[in-house]
Amino acid sequence: MKIAFFADVFHPELSGIAESILLTGSELLRRGHDLDFYVPRYGEREYSLSSVIDKEPYIPGNGEIIRLPSKSFPGPTTVGRMVFPDLIHGYKTDKKYDIIHTHTFFGAGLDALILAKRQKTVLVGTNHTYIESFVDYSPLKTKWLKKIAVNYVRWYYDKCRIVSTPSSFLTNHMKKIGSRTELFSISNPIAPELFKKASEVASVRAKYGLSSFTVLYSGRLAPEKNVITLMKAFVPFVKKVKGASLVFVGLGDEKDKILATAKGEGLLDKVLVLGPYIGAERHKLFDLYRAADVFAFPSTSDTQSMVTIEAFAAYTPAIVAEVGPLPDLVREGRGITFPPENIKKLTEALLYVYENPKELRKMGEKAREYADNFTVEKVADEWERRYNSLI
Repeated sequence: MKIAFFADVFHPELSGIAESILLTGSELLRRGHDLDFYVPRYGEREYSLSSVIDKEPYIPGNGEIIRLPSKSFPGPTTVGRMVFPDLIHGYKTDKKYDIIHTHTFFGAGLDALILAKRQKTVLVGTNHTYIESFVDYSPLKTKWLKKIAVNYVRWYYDKCRIVSTPSSFLTNHMKKIGSRTELFSISNPIAPELFKKASEVASVRAKYGLSSFTVLYSGRLAPEKNVITLMKAFVPFVKKVKGASLVFVGLGDEKDKILATAKGEGLLDKVLVLGPYIGAERHKLFDLYRAADVFAFPSTSDTQSMVTIEAFAAYTPAIVAEVGPLPDLVREGRGITFPPENIKKLTEALLYVYENPKELRKMGEKAREYADNFTVEKVADEWERRYNSLI
């Protein structure tokens, strides 16, 4: 098959969407399909802020990364770009595709829509975004803006033949807002490297100066991720567990607030902000997943949380906010929940897992078993089946 992926985020931006489409697309390329990535063109500033070694990620087989014209866009990752689509002609290419798969609904997504219409090609959509939550954290969090955003998302994805989401939570939400297209859930995949042997835990802890009990967060350091809630919950926790460490791996405009809080509490020796560990440095994040005792994820905006499942693959259970799809991840003993944005309850959850090491180990074993459902091979199998049914 000849397939085109369109997305408004990609390497070097820290994004679950970017990681997901790169993993899935690369697996489809390994299977002999032709697949091109239509994604924003980033500038030297973005590459520098992301601290990436590789300008372009490796892709196997008959694939090409096609960079679309874009401008810097102020977002929570600090490296966002806005694609400016040609709304009359769409992106001009001589390539003809069997499937055009759009992963976002803004600039690149509009290019995908126009190209599919011009080529009379099947348009497949994936909605990764719970739009209401992002409006809630925007500077203009008003009812009318939320209504416009919801109507736009529904309009956009109703142009697609079929639409997937990464969780049943978001699929049900799209049905609730009135989407009329065929909807279903397919998980995003996690990296195969997570299932391979990594560095010894002791050496990783020694490298970073971590304690015998380490709490880890990875992802954007953005307001909708509620990372300050985690930072504030760690303060009373570390007063009781003197040797504890808290590690943030990511990039975003909340970094300075994290460090300011840590400095104000005299905890700069207990709190690390690392990364973002994208591309060729991704293995450093995988090592930290294995070195951590528990993964803490206080986000209220996620539609799946691949970072939590990545932690699971490293036998690391999670404490997550009781919102959206997150409680489903930790059910059946894979972790515990706390009320969203509740600092006291998050502190209590941290203390609980620390004081119950045997239960924490059992959680980790169950989490690792659950992670086997999210291999890139299984996700690619499902997409091949879906694509073949459409052409």
